[in-house]
Amino acid sequence: MTRLLQITLFLLAIMLVFINVNAFKGDATFYYTGLGACGTTNKNSELVFALPAKNFDPSPGGNPNKNKNCGRKAKVKFGSKSVIVRCVDRCAGCKPGDIDLSPAAFDKLADRKRGRILVTWEFIS
Repeated sequence: MTRLLQITLFLLAIMLVFINVNAFKGDATFYYTGLGACGTTNKNSELVFALPAKNFDPSPGGNPNKNKNCGRKAKVKFGSKSVIVRCVDRCAGCKPGDIDLSPAAFDKLADRKRGRILVTWEFIS
């Protein structure tokens, strides 16, 4: 293998590591909203989500209301459907990559009777 080809393959491998760094794959469930960890009270009709605790923590000074993820938007995809949601809460029971959606957000992707769907999602702000 020529030196140029080795360098090209190395650079390509480095690029692949950094593509979609903010992309996640996991289970999406839904929860009934209320007062969230970000300090706001939300309604089930809003397009919001709770971020897994491992992605959410830690918060500045231990105050989740000041968490850098509060208010961030994410695009969640399920098959050909997608929804834009805003982070308002922390999901203690979610594994990294999972996402807990408001009922309205889940409804944009699938019938709630499914309860759990495999999605991909990424932060867009």
